[in-house]
Amino acid sequence: MSRGPSDQDQTRPGGGEVDPTLILPGSGQGRAASQDGAPESRSMEMLALIRKDQKRFSEAERMMRETLELRRRLLGPNHPDTANAKYDLACILALAGKRPAALELIRDSIEHGLNAASAGTIGEDSDFAPLHGDPRFTQLVADGKRIAADAAANRTSGAQ
Repeated sequence: MSRGPSDQDQTRPGGGEVDPTLILPGSGQGRAASQDGAPESRSMEMLALIRKDQKRFSEAERMMRETLELRRRLLGPNHPDTANAKYDLACILALAGKRPAALELIRDSIEHGLNAASAGTIGEDSDFAPLHGDPRFTQLVADGKRIAADAAANRTSGAQ
């Protein structure tokens, strides 16, 4: 299951609701209304995930790569939203049978900002079923669980 934008993504960085007419990809309207590119990025991401669910993997991959590049440029390589785009692209690539690229993107997302809760559930993501049984995937699942456990331990020790 791809991560997609979070609930907090429904507002602009300065606050307020995102006007859906401003986030249509290719409309050009969003670019004029948003200088940070976030609405366009989220809109393109959602369309890519729809294409993935429709098994239109080449379209989904192209859209998610565009989303990832936009986020890298605007947010940097270690931002959680950039990591989510890497994770989502990994989902698409795994389903499309592009195992090496999917594994590399999972690793990259874990190492560069994927939240601990997401990292801890990589092995349960049905989009990665084609990767099950690959020892590299098994190692990534273990790494993700370790990150989640470390984050939980830090929360617990910080609460005491």
